[in-house]
Amino acid sequence: MKYSASPTPNAFVGYGAGFWTNLGDSMGANYRVENGWPRDAFFAKGSIGQYVIVIPSQHLVIVRLGRTVNWPLHADGVSRLLSDVIAATSGKAQLAGGN
Repeated sequence: MKYSASPTPNAFVGYGAGFWTNLGDSMGANYRVENGWPRDAFFAKGSIGQYVIVIPSQHLVIVRLGRTVNWPLHADGVSRLLSDVIAATSGKAQLAGGN
C-alpha cells in the first residue's frame, strides 16, 4: 500500500505507481486536500466518473461506478461522497432528525 500511495518525484498532479495520490506537495494533491480529501487517500480514476478510493487512515475503500463528467473536481460529487462516507463511518454520523 505504501508503494501505491508514493508520489512520483516532480509529478505536478500527484501520480505514482499507477494511482493518483495526495501524498507529497504536488498541485493536484494539494488541490484535492483543500477540497476535503484526506492526505493519505490514493485512488484510481476512470474517464467518466468511476473511482476506487483507498483511505488507509479511515480503513476505507470506496468504489464509485459513475457516468458523469469528472472535471472540475466538484462536478461529479466525489469530494462530497468522501466527506459523507467518512462522517457516516467515523462514529460521529448524525441521522436525519437527530440521533
